[in-house]
Amino acid sequence: MPIRFAVSFHVFSDASCYSGDTTAGTLLYTVGSELFFTENAESVQKQTLRDIENHPEVIERLGTGLTALGAPTHAEYKVEDMLYLRMKFLVHGASGQGTVQLEVKKKQSGGKFRFRYLFVDVAAQGLAPSRRIVLEDNRADDANDRKV
Repeated sequence: MPIRFAVSFHVFSDASCYSGDTTAGTLLYTVGSELFFTENAESVQKQTLRDIENHPEVIERLGTGLTALGAPTHAEYKVEDMLYLRMKFLVHGASGQGTVQLEVKKKQSGGKFRFRYLFVDVAAQGLAPSRRIVLEDNRADDANDRKV
């Protein structure tokens, strides 16, 4: 009898270790993939800033040397197999400041984010009226995708 008890206890002990290892491995993978492998809001903001700082209309209205002010406000949501990230942040250049609004999407299974839209709203400055600079607007593509 004591041998049977010792064997069953040993099997139970091994099972707990394996389940603990699995849990720890899953946790490390999730944290690691969030930190290193996915495009988060900060990386999308940095890439967007690089994209808009060379646009001629943005340079004309805001000047050169664009920097992002503060942390972006953002929301993530899922529709069917697509992951969406909507974001808004302030930018400041040598001649003024504006508000960047964007939405990107990608398949949940992977891939890179693609812009649905990217706007820079510039407030009125002196005699220049406020203006929305449209860098990308691919929302019509989504409507065409739904029709097929």
